[in-house]
Amino acid sequence: MKKLLPILSICLLMGMAGIGAGQTAPTAAPTPGQRIMPRRNQPERPRSGQIARPVKPDGKQPNWQPDGYIPGVPETAAAADARAREMFETAKGLLRRRKPDEALLVLKKLELQEPKRFEVHHLLGVTYGMLRRPEDAAASFLKATIFNTKSADSFSGLCFMLAETGRRIEAVDACREAIRLAPERLRFRTQLAELYLFDERVEEAIRLLENDRSSQNELPYLGMLGDAYYVNSEYAKAAQIYEKIRRGWPAVSIVYLRLAGVYDYLERPAEAIAAARKFAEMESTLAMAHFNLGMVFQSSGFFFESIDSLVKTVDLDRANGSAYLALSESYETVGDKENALGSLRHAYKYLPEKTFELSYRYGKALAEDGYREEAVEPLERAYAMRPHPETMRALGFAYIEVKQYDKGVELIEKANELSPLPPGISIDLTRIKKRDQLLDRFDQIVEEVRRNPNSLKAHFEAQEIYLFKGMVKEAELHGLEMLRLAPDDARNWNGMGIFYANNGQIEKALEMTRKAIELNPHHVLYITASFHLAKLGRVDEAIEALKKSISIKPLLESHLALGDLWLKKGNRQEALREFQAGLQLGPNDIRPNFRLAWLYVRMGDKDGALRQYQSLQAIAPDQVGALKMAIRAHFRLSLP
Repeated sequence: MKKLLPILSICLLMGMAGIGAGQTAPTAAPTPGQRIMPRRNQPERPRSGQIARPVKPDGKQPNWQPDGYIPGVPETAAAADARAREMFETAKGLLRRRKPDEALLVLKKLELQEPKRFEVHHLLGVTYGMLRRPEDAAASFLKATIFNTKSADSFSGLCFMLAETGRRIEAVDACREAIRLAPERLRFRTQLAELYLFDERVEEAIRLLENDRSSQNELPYLGMLGDAYYVNSEYAKAAQIYEKIRRGWPAVSIVYLRLAGVYDYLERPAEAIAAARKFAEMESTLAMAHFNLGMVFQSSGFFFESIDSLVKTVDLDRANGSAYLALSESYETVGDKENALGSLRHAYKYLPEKTFELSYRYGKALAEDGYREEAVEPLERAYAMRPHPETMRALGFAYIEVKQYDKGVELIEKANELSPLPPGISIDLTRIKKRDQLLDRFDQIVEEVRRNPNSLKAHFEAQEIYLFKGMVKEAELHGLEMLRLAPDDARNWNGMGIFYANNGQIEKALEMTRKAIELNPHHVLYITASFHLAKLGRVDEAIEALKKSISIKPLLESHLALGDLWLKKGNRQEALREFQAGLQLGPNDIRPNFRLAWLYVRMGDKDGALRQYQSLQAIAPDQVGALKMAIRAHFRLSLP
C-alpha cells in the first residue's frame, strides 16, 4: 500500500485541548509521518491569571504557584477550585507556546489535587502526545473517558494514541465511539477514514467518506477522500478531488505534491512536472519538495533536470540516502560514472537498509573505479543475499585484488561453472594458481637475491612473491632496486607506477609514469598519466596528456576519455568533437553512440539525438529504454 501524507489530518492534540486559538499550520509541507493541522487565524485568547516565573539562576524547577498561594496553609474549597482552574489555564498556555515539558510539571501537580477531573487527564493525554509518549498519552485519555463517558474529544484522542502504539482494533472502537457521541464532527470521521487507510482497509475508508454527503465541500473531507482514491489506485478520481482542492484552496501546498503523484501514475508528465514544480516553489526550503520534483523528472525522462533537483535535495538534507540513490541512477543513465559512484557512496552510507541492488551496484562501481579493497564489503553483503554468478565473479576479482587469492579463484571458477562466459571471452587465472609454487620457492628466491643483488630477474621474482604474501613494503623495496639497476628501462618505471596506483599512492604513481614517458613517450603511458591526473583533480593537465596520446596514436578510448574530461569542465562543443572522433573509429561501438546521444539530448539537438538513437536501436536494442524516454520527453516525439 502506498504510504501517503494525510493532506489535512486535524491536529488532534491541539484541537482536543481547546488551545488552537491563535495557532497556524506550518507553512512547510510535512516530512513522512508528520501530520498537518488546518490554519486557524483567530486572535489568541487572553490568558488572565497565568503566573509564569522564570527559572531560578540555581537551575531549580520554576515555581508555577499563583501569587497569593502559601504552601502549607489550608485553603477553603472555593480557593482550591480557583487555584486548580488557574493551574489548568497555565498548562494550556504552556502548550500553546509549545512547552509540553513545563506543562507536564503543572498537570502532574494538578492531578494530585484533582485526581478525578477528566479535563486534567485529557490535557495530560495531549501533553504526553506532544512529548511523543503515546503509551502514557493513551493511558491518560483512557482515564478521561472513564471519568466522562460522553467526551467525544477524549475518545478521539484515545483513538489517535492507540493507533500510534499499533493497537488498531481498539483505536477503531474508540474512534467509532467519538463519532457516535458527536456525529456532526467532521474531524472524527476523517480520523477514522485515515485510520482505515493506514490499516489497509481502503474500501471501508472510501465507503465512510462517500456516504458523508454533509461535508463534501470541507477541505479535510476532500483531502482524505482524495487520499483514499489514491491509495486504491483510482488515480483519475483522486486527480478530480485534488484539482477541486487546488481551485478552492490554492495556498495548500501539499495538494500539488498529491497532483504530481497522480498525474505521474496517469502518465501525464507535463501536468505532473507542473504540479511538482509548483510544490517545490512553494516549499523551496523543504528537501522533500525538490526530491519529489527530481523523481517526477526522472520518471518522465528528464534525467538532467532530475539531477539538478536531486542535487538541491541533498544540499538541503545531507543525509538523504534515497535522494543520493536516485541521483546515482540519473548520473548512471546519462553516463556520468564518477558522480554516480559518489552518489552511491553516500546512498550506501545513509540508507539504513542495504538491499542487494544497492550493495551490488556500489561494490561493482567501486571495483571498476579501482577501489577494490573498499568493494569487498558491499559485494560480500550482496553475495550473502543473492549468490548468483555475476556477484560471484565481481567478489572473486575483488578478493584477488586484496590478496585473498584462494577465495577469489574459488568464486570465479564456481561462477564459470554455473554460467559459462560467452565464446571468445576467458579469464586467465594461471599466474594466480601458480602462486603456491612460487611461494614454495620463497627461501630460494631470497637466497638468490642475496647471492646476486644485481640480478633484475631475482628482484622481479622477489617483488612478486612479497606481493603474494601481502608484504607491500618489502615488494616496494625490490621494485625500487630494479629502478636503481636499470634506470633507463621505461618498463620498470611503468611497473612501479602500476604498483603505487594499486596501493592508492596516486602522486607517486604519476611520478613514476612521467619518468617512463621521458624514456619512452608511448601513447598508452600518456593515457595512464591522464588517468592519474584526473584522479588528483588536475583536469587541465589530464586533458593535455590525452591530447598528446591522441597525437601519437588516436584510439577510441582516448577520444572518449578526453570528451568526458571536457564535459567535466563544462565544454560541450569540445566534448562533442571528441565523441564524434571516437564514433569514426568505432561506429558500431555503443560507447560513443550513447555518449553522443545523451550529449545531443542535453544540447537540445533533436536530429542528432534521433540519429544516434536509431544507430543504437540496431546495435543494442535492449539498452535504449531510458534514452527513448528522454527523447520523447525533451522533443515531444512519438518513437516506436
